[in-house]
Amino acid sequence: MQERMRGAARRLFYGFTGGVVLLALALGYWHFWQAPSLERNPYNPRLLLARQAIQRGTIFDRAGNPLARSVAEGGQYRRIYLAPASLAQVVGYAHPKLGVAGLELAFNDYLVASNPQQQLTGFLERWLGRREAGDDLFTTIDPEIQKAAADALGGRRGAVVVLDSRTGEILASVSEPGFNPNEMENRWEGLIKDPESPLLNRAVQGLYPPGSAFKVLIAAAGIDSGLVTPETSYDCKGVRAVGKDEIRDFNNAVHGPLTLAQALVVSCNYTFSGLGLQLGKDRFFRYANRFRLGDPLAVLGIPFNTGRLPAKLGLPADYLAEIGIGQGNLLVTPLEMALVAGAVANGGTMMEPYLVKEVRTASGRVVESFPPRRRARPISSSTSLALREMMEAVVREGTGRGAQVAGVRVAGKTGTADNPHGRPHAWFIGFAPADAPRVALAVVVENAGTGGGVAAPIAARVFAAALQKSGGR
Repeated sequence: MQERMRGAARRLFYGFTGGVVLLALALGYWHFWQAPSLERNPYNPRLLLARQAIQRGTIFDRAGNPLARSVAEGGQYRRIYLAPASLAQVVGYAHPKLGVAGLELAFNDYLVASNPQQQLTGFLERWLGRREAGDDLFTTIDPEIQKAAADALGGRRGAVVVLDSRTGEILASVSEPGFNPNEMENRWEGLIKDPESPLLNRAVQGLYPPGSAFKVLIAAAGIDSGLVTPETSYDCKGVRAVGKDEIRDFNNAVHGPLTLAQALVVSCNYTFSGLGLQLGKDRFFRYANRFRLGDPLAVLGIPFNTGRLPAKLGLPADYLAEIGIGQGNLLVTPLEMALVAGAVANGGTMMEPYLVKEVRTASGRVVESFPPRRRARPISSSTSLALREMMEAVVREGTGRGAQVAGVRVAGKTGTADNPHGRPHAWFIGFAPADAPRVALAVVVENAGTGGGVAAPIAARVFAAALQKSGGR
């Protein structure tokens, strides 16, 4: 009898212990594995409401001006946005009903003090009777360059991306139309239904045919692979038959004999459609991959799209004539094209783009920093130098004359990209100063006309503002 009682007691003990262990494992699973993903979930308003009691960290531009901050109201905090509308998609929003987006989402764990180190600090703050505070973000955005780019775009649909070509820092990221995050709750339905898509970050999510701006990459592939040189001769006939279609030069021009360098200056479609055919599929896709078109971005920190290349398998060989002039089944983002220009500017090395330089506590201690990182080396330094000279000639005497800045050597390439939804998109990519590059950019204006007439003058204003400041960086 006694033995049976002891056996029952043991079973009860083991069962109770097992239940406790299972409960602990379940709690641990939800706390350590599932909780972080739930806390990052932008559709979790309960947590957002609870976190209104925490002073969310401030987001600053590179000059120390707040772009988003929290103010105390009746024992809780309300988020206030001070960023211009053209930067709203980058900064994003943190709203108790509408969720979290942009940098607010990407760095949410820092901003709301929810990583393990901050949770310990928060516990001590509460124990001492103080309010919790999240960490602050210091971004790479230069407020004066951002304003100059937005003013130059002038409210037209499109985007401007400005990089420090040496580091990959994003100095400006303009997407128009923008929106005011402070008014989102009252305007949400209108924003999501707006045919102008103000919530879309065109700078990093917009997908466009690149048009003749893509000729920079085509020339890079031809020169770097040894297939051609800037002095290789062509004879422009004005029209090239491609299967049942024809590729014509702008305004039906016939350029006659010219070199590859001269063909870039006048943006000769006949020459570059021919160079696309010369490259062939293997060489073209090799260099598209070397320029990392379509590849994820490691440290950008906000949602982005990647370019769309045509499928290599089954692609007709003559389709490369369309690719050679940046048309056909080819889409890119403005950021990707700014990176192409930046790689040419930076001696053939492409830097990883990034938006946040440092995360700091409210007391100023650096929690994490983000140094420059190399993304790729698509071309040699000698190819970079050749392209630099060719692109400088485009601005000095060719289709890019509208990008000229007094006293500055500017290099670039225009693009006028046909699209099935209306007038062409206007493009300009380039860098300055051409002899010692510091700033690279891409400009796209939707349904605006020619790159030389519309996008290049925008680039000139941005270069002027950026180079006025860049001596201090």
